[in-house]
Amino acid sequence: CEISELRSWVPYLSSENDHKRKKEALVVCGRLVVRWSNVLAGRGDKDKGGMDTKEAQAMAINLDMHGAVLSILALPLARQVSKKIGELDKALDGDRRDLFSLCHSLVQRLCKGNRMIQALLYPHAASMQRQMGIGGLD
Repeated sequence: CEISELRSWVPYLSSENDHKRKKEALVVCGRLVVRWSNVLAGRGDKDKGGMDTKEAQAMAINLDMHGAVLSILALPLARQVSKKIGELDKALDGDRRDLFSLCHSLVQRLCKGNRMIQALLYPHAASMQRQMGIGGLD
């Protein structure tokens, strides 16, 4: 299952010694997050067994997609603090920033129009807000 694959790559995202494996983990995790984000956006081919958004949301939650994504968003993102008021901080790891941006989009799609999922993820809102104020994380 893709979510199990995503979960298996998460530990490599914080690997300090194996940069090749870390880079591979960023690529694989990014690909899987985009794939599920598209499924949640209803971009699957329904004629080929694709599912509607509500079905995709239910499947993602049942497979603990949110847990895998939250574990990615729990990773630190080093930043260079802006010296100007009103200016965004700069992420020091652009690849991780991009993955976080993809994860934030997936969480938005996962929660869209589904109060049960919103309530499930609400206790984690503070951890997802740690990256606020960093340029490129819209």
